[in-house]
Amino acid sequence: MPRTANDNCGIMKPSQAYNIDKKIDDGKAISGKIWGYSSDYLATFCANSPYTDYNVSLNSNVCQISYQLY
Repeated sequence: MPRTANDNCGIMKPSQAYNIDKKIDDGKAISGKIWGYSSDYLATFCANSPYTDYNVSLNSNVCQISYQLY
């Protein structure tokens, strides 16, 4: 079964996801080729509303990232 954005399997802190996104892409959670999203049912954990900026003040492993290949 493939993992989805709401599977409660966060692997990194929002600050770690942000640092990867910033280094490779634009540092925004839902734009560009790197997307950071919450691994919990509350999407505001990984990124702040309107889900563009990572919630770097949160110190829990709630984020997953995906990379668009094309």
